Order: sequence, then structure tokens, then C-alpha cells
Amino acid sequence: AHLISRKSGVKKGFSAVSLLLSSQGQSARKSRIKDLLLLFLRSLVLVMLVLVFSKPALFSFSPVNTTEPKSVAIVVDNSLSMAYGDNFEVARKRAEQIIDSLGDGSFGAVLPLVPEGDIKPDITVDKSRMKEDLESIKQSYSFTDNERRLEEVFGLIQKAPNREKEVILITDLQRNGWRRENFSRAWLVPVDVLSGKDMENRTISEIDFEDEGETIRIMVHVGNFSRNGVKNLLATVSLGNQEIKGFFEIEPDGEEIKEFIFPKDRLPSGDLLGKVEIEHDNLTLDDVRYFVLPENRGLRVLMVDGDPREDARLSETYYLARAVETISEISPLSLEIEDNDTFLDDELKKYDLILLTNVGDITPEKAEEIENRVKDGAVLVIFPGDRVKSEVYNALFKILPAELGVLSEGEYFLKADTPDGPFAQDTGGYNRAEVKKLFSLKPANDSIILLNSSNDSPFLLRRDVESGSVFLFASTADTSWNSFPLTPVFLPTVKKIFDLSQDTQSRRRNFTVGDMVDIAFAKQAEELTVITPNGEKFRVARERPRFSHTRVPGIYRVDDGAESLYSFSVNTDPRESDLERTSLETIPQEHDEKSGLVKVFREIWGYFLWGVIALFISESIFRVLYYR
Repeated sequence: AHLISRKSGVKKGFSAVSLLLSSQGQSARKSRIKDLLLLFLRSLVLVMLVLVFSKPALFSFSPVNTTEPKSVAIVVDNSLSMAYGDNFEVARKRAEQIIDSLGDGSFGAVLPLVPEGDIKPDITVDKSRMKEDLESIKQSYSFTDNERRLEEVFGLIQKAPNREKEVILITDLQRNGWRRENFSRAWLVPVDVLSGKDMENRTISEIDFEDEGETIRIMVHVGNFSRNGVKNLLATVSLGNQEIKGFFEIEPDGEEIKEFIFPKDRLPSGDLLGKVEIEHDNLTLDDVRYFVLPENRGLRVLMVDGDPREDARLSETYYLARAVETISEISPLSLEIEDNDTFLDDELKKYDLILLTNVGDITPEKAEEIENRVKDGAVLVIFPGDRVKSEVYNALFKILPAELGVLSEGEYFLKADTPDGPFAQDTGGYNRAEVKKLFSLKPANDSIILLNSSNDSPFLLRRDVESGSVFLFASTADTSWNSFPLTPVFLPTVKKIFDLSQDTQSRRRNFTVGDMVDIAFAKQAEELTVITPNGEKFRVARERPRFSHTRVPGIYRVDDGAESLYSFSVNTDPRESDLERTSLETIPQEHDEKSGLVKVFREIWGYFLWGVIALFISESIFRVLYYR
């Protein structure tokens, strides 16, 4: 009943609530639209990034008879000889012209002939990128194996899409660096920057040193690679704080050697830095040569007597020791004579010259120590005898100039018949040396025969092993098998070997561009710094003492952070100074003359990259305007 009698309420609208409900619906719809727009922008950014990294390209078709797109590697010769005149700049301009002439869709890479490091340039259709790579190519002070380098470059462009592929070499056609006179490949196109013109050059090809006690003699070799003679060519030799000038007169395609003598009492103590400079020509990089003469602390000599006797005159080392005593009067040295047993217990790193005379007892460990010492710069001289077993020496020593064979007996004499050998001028004196017994020697491929016996078997050989050298005689150092020690040529022969040991010491401070240099560490130092002629600094650790950044000629300094320890020199290779030219022939590539169309590729990923940047900016503006 009360339900029937209940009064219904009166509904009245509340304005604030109605406005709230209506605005909530409107704002929700607006937020949903903003979120969708922002999601779309961000998704588009991700899509664009994927397209950028995939590097898409468009292709179209062009008639065959138009400029056909191809993949080209442009190799600029930057070897030392290209520094002649403005040849290097001419080569770069020619490369730029070739880049501009490439047809649409052509891919290209620009590389130096002499590389620095393992940098591999991109193969691209972007000509501006090619020109940037061209600009980064610098003049080198060295050369390379041209044939291997060109094959390597051709391999780099094999993955490029175009069918036709070429390697364009812009060069002066200088002979050095080529293994064959006529290197030809179907894909190789040489471009001659000289247009067939000859180049004339003068260079300092070599510097020799000789410490004569009170003076230092410097022999300067100057070569003339020209059809014309040279007169009054001024050369300036600097050593320490002293300087001497001289003039050269050189025949066409000839060489002159001139001596410059410096009194020691006018020179500073310690290592001496030197330089030789001639009047500059069109190739100025080889008109200067640097050198370092380490302080002469005296040659440290070890002589091992494998068969010592009570009577010193019957000893294996008697005549050698007398010769060394005579040499010591004009050149400072220290001599130690040991028997076989003492030798096995001695450390060899303190010796510069090691003479083994009839040493029959050698352990594998000692043979390895000797080999390492030679590689580090020592000179080893071996005189065999009745205690030496050829099979043992052949097995233990991998550095011998020859393999020791059977023992021969007869009536022989010596011959210095090698035309360019160091003993050729003393032929008559060697003929007086009688030989009754000698080992037959089978020379290694890289050894040099210095003396022969009359049975046409080598008597003395030399082999260079890394920084050191090994001399091997076929007979004894005493008179039991031969009369060589009694002849007047014995002392000069020993002196020449000693001179080589002195040269080896100097050679460890004088290197060629590109050489690996073993840095000598002080006892306490764990890290040293090498400072190049350009002022660059490289840290070298004790566990990795080899220094490889010898790319610039000049004087390099080694210091420990507190003081300079020593210096060494680096020079250009004289082989690059001979500018004789070679001839390169190419086989023309067969071009398809059939009518039709070819694909032309064009990269478009750059446009997508700009799109990504634009979308990032748009998304940022959108957030600032609508999400504050």
C-alpha cells in the first residue's frame, strides 16, 4: 500500500557534473588520436632505420650503347718514386677526372698502391665519398709488391654488382716493385702520369763507417741514374757537431765513393748522430740520408778452443789469437778464450763475435742460444776439425751457410775468384795457402761463397741471419789441415770478419723504412717511448719490444720518460731511387655490342636517413606541443 502512496522524486540537473561527464568523453577521444599519431611517428622512425641499414638501391634500364656502369678500383701510386716533381699531384688530379667520368650506377673504390695498415675503403656510387678517400691518400716513403697488391685490390671489387670490373692504376711505371717486366691482366688499365718521359735522379745510395782509432772514416756512395754526367755535385756530411763538404763528379749511370775523415778529438762523446745531404733534384726525398754511430765500447770477442794443448803453438786458437792481438792495436776490443766445457756454461749475450774452433761438444740448448744471439746481431765464425761431426752440426744448427759433408784429402790451394767478393784483390796471396784436408760444403740458397779451393769446393761462406751473420770455413784454424794461418792473407781475412762485426753493431742502429726495430730495454724499465722525426710518440712494452712504425725517414729517439736513452736512424730504400721504367700491357676487355638494356643501380638509403632525422624532429615537436 505504501508503494502506491509513495511520491516520486523530482529530478534536477547539476550543471558541474554534466560538464565533467561531457568533457571526459571529449578528452578521451582527443588523447586516443594523439597517442595513435605518436605511435605512427615512432613506428615510421623504426621502419626508416631498418631501410637505412639495409642500404636499398633503385635500378633502371639504359641502352647498351650508352656509358655502361661498371665497378672500378682506382689505385693511386704513392710509392717513393712518385714524389719526383709534381707526379703525385698529377696522379691525384687524374684520379679525380676518372671519378667524374664514371657513368651513373658505377661503383668505385679509391686506394693507395702502398697501403698503411689494413684499412679497406668502401665500394660506393657516391663520387664525393670517392674523392674523400682520394684526398686521404698520402705520399709514402716506401714501396710494395705491386703485383700482389693489384691482385688483392681486384679481389675487393668482386662483390660489387656491375658485370664489368676494372682496376685503374695511375703510376709512373717505375720498375722497382714489379716481379715481372710485362705484368698484364684483362682487368688492369695502367695510366702513365709521365706520358712516356724519362726521369733523371741522383741519390745517396749507401753510407759506410770505419772507426780507425783516432779518426772516423765515412764513405759516402752517390749514384747517378741519368744519361748525363754530374759535375761539382755538392755533398755535406754532418757528424756530431762537425761538418765537412765535398764535391762529386759522376759518370752517366755511374757511382762515386768519397771519403770524409773526422778527427775523434773534435767530436762529442757518446752516440754520434749524422746526416749526409746532396744538392736537391726533382726527387728530394732521397737526397738526404741519416745515420747513427753508437759509441765504440770495443768489440767483445769469445774464442772457443775445442782442442786445447799444453804447447800453445799447437792450440787451435794460437794463430787466431795472434791475429786478434794485432787487430786490437788499431781497434778496441776485449778477448776471452775458453775451452769447450767452460763455453757450455757461459752466457753468450755479452759477446759480439763468437769463434768456434774445432768445438765438438755442443748441446741442443747451447746451439739454440747461439742461434738466438746471431739473430740479435752477433757474428758467428766456425772452423771445423777432427772433433766436429758433420751430422751433429747439420742437425743442431739451422743457420749454417752450408751443409757439412764428407772429409776430403788431397793437395789443394785457395782461390778468391768471386768477382765481387771482398777478397778478390788478394787472389795471388790466397794461391799460396795449401790445403790437405777440408769438409765438402753444400751451400744454402741464401749464402755467399767468399773463397773456393782448387777442387772447386767452397772454402769460406757467409750467411746473413736476421741482424747477424755466420761464417763457415771448410778447414781448421790451425796448421794441422792447411797452411792458411801462415800466409800473409790470413790476418786481412780475419780483419774483414772483425770489420763486419763492427758494421753489424752500427747496422742495429740504422734501418730502412718499413723495418721492424727491436727496442733495447734497460734493466728496470717495463715500458719505453719511441719518438719519431715528426714528434709522434709510441709506447713499447717489454713483453712486445718490436717497433713497426718506421714509416718516415729521420732520427728516432727512445726514452724512458725521464731521459733519452739512445737513437736510431731510418732511411728510404735506395732501390726506389733508380727511376728506370717498366712497360705494362693490358688485354682490352670484351664489350658486349648486342642491342638491349643494362641495369643501372642507384643507392637511395641517404634519402631514408634524412627521413629518419625529419621524423625525430617531428616527434619531438609533437610531444612538446601536445603532452605538456
